[in-house]
Amino acid sequence: SLSDSALLTALCNDYNYETALVEYIKIEKINSNDLVITTSSSGNSSNIVKVLEYCKIHKIDTFALSGLKSTNLSILNSRYSLYVPQKTYGIVECIHQIFHHLLLDKFMNIKEWDRNDYQNMDIKNF
Repeated sequence: SLSDSALLTALCNDYNYETALVEYIKIEKINSNDLVITTSSSGNSSNIVKVLEYCKIHKIDTFALSGLKSTNLSILNSRYSLYVPQKTYGIVECIHQIFHHLLLDKFMNIKEWDRNDYQNMDIKNF
């Protein structure tokens, strides 16, 4: 996750906005054992497309979330994709957010359908 805003800012300053995410992937040594997940409402954000192109060249699996036009570059350059066939950014972003939560819950082993009680947001209840 790109949660280190200082690193992201430095990469944007030292390289440029379009290639900063590719440089991040290089620093983190992402390889063919990893899955890179991208999100771009239009599917055509140049920084996201460059990540997908880099991953394709280096045989790194990708899963792209995109929307708007079905001919977007994220779909064309990713191994797997989830396309939201809607016409506005807001709806596409909301649907992407649902899938982000589903992915996070899977990795945290949170199963909505197995719960008897409501989730409490402290660590012992995950």
